Amino acid sequence: MRSPRGLMFATRGKLKEMVDFFSAPLKQGRLPTPYVWCNACATIDGRISFGSGTQQHDAPPVRHVGEVLPPGRGSFGSKLDLLSLYTGWTLADAVIGSGEILRAEPRVTWTPNYHEFPMLRHVRCGQSRTHVPVAVVATQSGDLDPKHPMFSRDAPTVVCTNDAGADRLVGVGLPPDVKILRLAPACEPVDFGRMLHELQRTLGLSVFDCAGGGRLLGAFVTQGLINEVRLTLAAQIAGACDAHGEPLPSWLTFAPGTNVHPSPQLHIHRVLPTPTHLFLRASLIQHLEQT
Repeated sequence: MRSPRGLMFATRGKLKEMVDFFSAPLKQGRLPTPYVWCNACATIDGRISFGSGTQQHDAPPVRHVGEVLPPGRGSFGSKLDLLSLYTGWTLADAVIGSGEILRAEPRVTWTPNYHEFPMLRHVRCGQSRTHVPVAVVATQSGDLDPKHPMFSRDAPTVVCTNDAGADRLVGVGLPPDVKILRLAPACEPVDFGRMLHELQRTLGLSVFDCAGGGRLLGAFVTQGLINEVRLTLAAQIAGACDAHGEPLPSWLTFAPGTNVHPSPQLHIHRVLPTPTHLFLRASLIQHLEQT
């Protein structure tokens, strides 16, 4: 039987392997900017939660996205999974997520946990420091809770929306340092390509981690904005529906009318297997066509 001390060193070695896996660039030299990867975790059959889309507030996600590991989740697999998430946030200039995520996850802040994983301090440019990425919240409706911890973190938060969403957010009590970008007229959706270039032009952001949800990731894929797919497959099967017969949410969702033929193609560059998770890094080499 392996001693606790031996297990500690084995765990430390596996964590370093995970950091190296996600830190190495897929391409050498100057990367195109803006550069966007999506970072998703799903079951083998592509589900991101064990509760339906209408029940996600109370449903356990496939992986925990809070600041610390909850009781009973301190397994090898859970730590490695969290580390893949935190490594992406450490390397990115900004993390992009939808208002849907904030409504479904009342604690998420897209902040790397340097206390749990101190080796992350050396990931970004080899410097021993903590980096907290800019939080970019993409919302069409402007339906955001101003008391969400995303708006009181130790880094800038930017809300990207249309005129209607911006008007709704005026006066709701967002902290004064939260920046609101108006990127479309009231009745039009946000152009995410324009959003990326505005964030680069106004804030100097070039490397983005797109955290989802599924509809946001689907829009980014459809518009050809994803350079790299970082996908963690958990060794679990959820099925198509929950116990009440409601459909379970997927990590990638396309809008009605999106033509999936020819389907998007991935070139898989790196694979890291563990007993509980399969970690993939791939480039997107073919995009969808709209009907």
